[in-house]
This record gives sequence, structure tokens and C-alpha cells, in this order.
Amino acid sequence: MNSKKTVIATVILFLVIVLTFVACNKGDGEVIVVTDVNGVPVTDTNGEPITVIAQTQVVTLTDANGEAVTDENGEVMTTIEYVSQTAAVPVTDENGNAVTTPEGEVQTTFVDVPMPGESTTTGSTGKPVTPVKPSLPDGVSYVNALGGTGDDNLVDVAATPDGGYVVIGSSTSKDGDFSAAASYASKFGTISKYTADGTHCWTKTVGGKASTSINGVVVDKNGNIYIGGSTKENSVVTVNGSEYDGFIQKYTSDGNLVFSKGWGGSTNDLFSDIAIDSKGNIYTVGLTYSTDGDATGLGVEESVSKAIIVKFNNNGSLISQKGYSSNSDQFTNISINGKDEIYVGGTVSSKDEYGLFKSMGSADIMVLKFRSDLSYYWVKSFGGSKIDGIQDIYATDNGCIAVGLTTSKDGNLESVGNKGEQDALIIKYNSDGSVGWYDTFAGDKAERFTDVTVGSDGSIYAVGYSCSATRDFTVISNQGAEDGFVVKYNSDGSVASVKGFGGTKSDVLNGVCILNDGSLVATGYSLSSDKAYSMLSKKSDGSKKMGVIFKFGA
Repeated sequence: MNSKKTVIATVILFLVIVLTFVACNKGDGEVIVVTDVNGVPVTDTNGEPITVIAQTQVVTLTDANGEAVTDENGEVMTTIEYVSQTAAVPVTDENGNAVTTPEGEVQTTFVDVPMPGESTTTGSTGKPVTPVKPSLPDGVSYVNALGGTGDDNLVDVAATPDGGYVVIGSSTSKDGDFSAAASYASKFGTISKYTADGTHCWTKTVGGKASTSINGVVVDKNGNIYIGGSTKENSVVTVNGSEYDGFIQKYTSDGNLVFSKGWGGSTNDLFSDIAIDSKGNIYTVGLTYSTDGDATGLGVEESVSKAIIVKFNNNGSLISQKGYSSNSDQFTNISINGKDEIYVGGTVSSKDEYGLFKSMGSADIMVLKFRSDLSYYWVKSFGGSKIDGIQDIYATDNGCIAVGLTTSKDGNLESVGNKGEQDALIIKYNSDGSVGWYDTFAGDKAERFTDVTVGSDGSIYAVGYSCSATRDFTVISNQGAEDGFVVKYNSDGSVASVKGFGGTKSDVLNGVCILNDGSLVATGYSLSSDKAYSMLSKKSDGSKKMGVIFKFGA
């Protein structure tokens, strides 16, 4: 009998693993973690949480006499109910150790798995049926939607001195919140200002006959807003060639354009992030393929790119610029602390032994500390033999925090190793370039950190997205496809808390900032219209992204 139970348990666990993979990639089914009476996840003999996939059935609604309830059109009303399920779990002794048969096989038993209490009804109102009212996720003050009927994605957010915030994004919508972009022929950039309570103040769009991307945003002490990105043919930015140019813009807190400045040559150029120092100087980072125009003198060879850092004054006039390393290297992020110390992050793939960087694998993380004259104090690389990348960097008073992803198990990552398809990675650098600590937040599938910010008490908040429901993600599980999540770290790198923001389809968080009141705002996009996204005023149709904003407590 025990042997039979063991075989059944193995089959069930195998099916759970397969179905969880399908749910994550197709958004079908809800993963239910089996817990004991105290709410603690029950694990198998490998230490992995045991899960089941929730099953539902359509049930006809009946009255007290057992007769079917109909709506005003005579249609029978139905509800979706969860089907009760059981799961096979290992039998353990009083010390928590698995009990085995004389043949050494683990004994199992079957337990009932409580299903969520949600239901969805069909039919008109006025009948004796009460649908479940959507509610905000725990700790969330509000969730806003921003977009139209096209693809909308909010890529970053920055706090403003008045207690509100500004978000940047990309869109293909010609209606809704972006009706002003009706004449644009391609993807365009968006800038929107909000108050702390989520009230929309204004929106600006930047676009033209070809694609425009806004990749970075920063706000000065007076509330002026600076953005950086790339454009090919733009209605407000003059470009230098037929390909893409980098550009910067400055807006007042009211949304009035102060200046636009294009930068580049006859081939492709890109600004990927932007920062300002205490004197109002503007710094941008990115890459260039150009050998002429604004890129003249950077030492770029034909068909080869260079990582670049460019400095402007507060009026948009060029002060200085530098190009570093060789092909396939790019500066992606920049952050400046209160001491005007400049930290830059990027991705390196070059193998040139004479270059500034030399990749250990397919791609590595690089972090540099710059002086104001754009020379550097130090440069560090971090990675292994596979792909490792940086997504954001945040300068602190004693170094910086870098976040991204890793697929490596060796090199600098040997002590943590890759636990899934792709793990979220966080690294603390000291001001001298030494690594204070690093860690991964990992499940059995793919996840990454996309942005990071640091509070006045030293707490670190990293956001990203994940497809996992196991290991570090057991506490929030997975609602379907990618889910947005935020991890709060203590200053020593220990995890303080984790929150999930998911629906049954793909949902991603790209940016995070801390407001004056200490609350957090996170931005991204959603393809879901349920669960954490059920309160959206405008919802995705499941195929086009909707820009989303969450405000929640620290």
C-alpha cells in the first residue's frame, strides 16, 4: 500500500511541475501552495514546496427550490467555482524527517488543499447573486492605468520635490491618455506628472515619423525634469544623420519644454540614462557607432561601437565627452550621489585584451566610478562564463547598488550559483570599488531585477519580474506568466520582505522611487485585468500592454 502511494505521489508531483511550467508560460491556471495548519508551505523530500494547479468548474445558480436562476433576458446564470483537490505529501516523524518503508521508499499521505474563495458570476444584476468585489493588494494605496488601445509601457519613475512623481514610457497608442500623438507614425516616448495621491497633472509625448524612445529620467531640486533617449526623426529634436541620435530634454515642473538637444553623427547613437550633479550639470551615458558629427574625436572605428559618457551644462550646451572600450560594450545606467560622485553601470561583451574591459563570458556587468572631468577612479567587472547583465545602478553616500540578472554558476557567481533559467542579481559596491556583498533572488525559472532605490534609513528596494513560484518566490507564488515583484533588503543585504504584483497574464515592473512621505511608487505594464490589476480604470485586452502605476507602503 505504501509503495503504491509513493508511486502516485511521484506522478502527482511530476504533473504539478509540468502544469506549473505551462501556467507560467501561458497564464493558464493558478498555482496553489500546499500549507500546514499554521500556513507554512509543505515541502517534498527535495525541500521544494508542494503545489497543485487550481481547477474550476461552471455551476448553474439555483434558488431555494433548486430551480435555475435566470437573468432579465431569460439566460441561465452561472458561477465559476474551484474544485476541491487533494495532494500527496511525505509522512514525517516528530523531528520532521521523512518516514520510509523497510525498502527505503518515502511514505506519503493525502491531504485536502483549501482553494481560494473567489468566484466569478455571469448574468445581469438584480438577481440573488453577489459577485466578489475587487480589492487592492495588501499595502497598496492605489493602482493607476496609463495608456490607450495600443501598446503602453512605463519604463521608469522619479520622485519630485512637491511630493509627487513623474513617469516616462513608450507607446503606440493614438488615443486615450496619448491622443495628442495621433499624428505620430511610429512608437513615441511619454512623460507624465502625478501628485502623491495619484492625481494626473499633465502628459507630454515625444515622437514623429520614426521611433523615439525615452530611456532615463531625473528631477532636480527645483522640480525641473530631464529625460534622455534616442530618436530617428523627431518633431522637436534636430538629428545629425539618417540613423538614430541620442537626445536630452529639459521640462519645468509644469511640463513646459525648456530645451531639446540632439547628439550624434551619421550612424546610430543612443543615450540610455541621465543624471544631474549639485551644480546642475547633466550627464548621459550610452553608446555610439558614429565617427563624425558630435562623436568626432572619440576614437570610434568604422562599424565598431564605443561606450560613451557625455556632460552638458544646465542649458544643454556640451561641456565634455569620453568614449571607452571596444565593440559590444555599452554604458546603460548612471547615478550621482550627494557628494557628486558619479557611478556608471554597463554591459561588456568585448574580448579585446587591449580594451578597458575584458568579458569573462558572453556578457558581464561593469561598474565604474567617474570624476567630474569624465576620467575614472576605478572600473570593476562582475560575472561568469554565461550571460550577466546590469539593469540599474543607484549611488549611495558610500558606494552604489547595482541590480540585474545572471545565468552564470562560476566566476564571481560561484558562491550563489544560478538556480533557475535566470536569477535576479543585486550587488553592493563600496566607494573604493570593492564588493560589500551580493546575492541572488531566485526561483526555478526566469527572473530579473530591473530597478533599485535606497531609502533614508539605508533600506534597499529592488523591483523586477519573475515566472517562478518556488524557492525565494514561495512566499508570493506566481499568478501566471511574469509577475512583478519588489524585494526590500536591509543595508547588510539580508531580505526584509517581498511583495508580488501579478495577474494571470504577463505583468512587469520596470521602475521604482521613494516619495517624500516614505511610500514607494512602482511602474511597468500589464496584460492582466484580474487579481492585482482588477482595480485598474483601464485594462489591457490581453494582447496589448497597459501602463500601470502602484503606490504602496515601505
